[in-house]
Amino acid sequence: MTTGILNGIVHYNSSPYNLTSKMIMILNLIFSLQRSLEQMRILEAFSPIVTMLGGVLGEFQDFLLFFFILVTFLSMGLSVLQIDDPRISEQYLSDIKAAGGFGYAGSEYKYLWGSVRNWIVMLRISTGDFNILGSLNYLDAPYNQLFWAFWTLCILICTIIFLNFVITKACAAYEKIAERLTEFI
Repeated sequence: MTTGILNGIVHYNSSPYNLTSKMIMILNLIFSLQRSLEQMRILEAFSPIVTMLGGVLGEFQDFLLFFFILVTFLSMGLSVLQIDDPRISEQYLSDIKAAGGFGYAGSEYKYLWGSVRNWIVMLRISTGDFNILGSLNYLDAPYNQLFWAFWTLCILICTIIFLNFVITKACAAYEKIAERLTEFI
């Protein structure tokens, strides 16, 4: 309720298109979702689902910390390789200018710092999204080979092993919560 009132004040004093207003609206949306999930526990049909969702997310705290650390360290490898960095090649830079600044691999992150951009790219790689491969056309042969060795390591660690770990951890957490579901409801 507080964020709704604050949002109304910001809209009145400035504009709904203001960055502050949009940030408050997103915060309001998150609080509304949280409150809705709490209220859905009252209904018999939704109570097990909401209870299990909360329990499984609680069980994943250690996993999420480990995942954050892993993605952070692997993203440092992308920073070293300078993938998606327009300064790496004159041809890459001229192609970006010809495309009007958009349409090249990594263009959606052009306003972010390099480390943040590489962290998001590594997060996408860990989920099986390989948009980064479009920028490999601009790397010299030794850098390209180094990238493929690093990419194979990332795929082995993140995609294959890590996603299997997620599935196993989720199943175990689900079974643990399902056994004690009546205690939570």
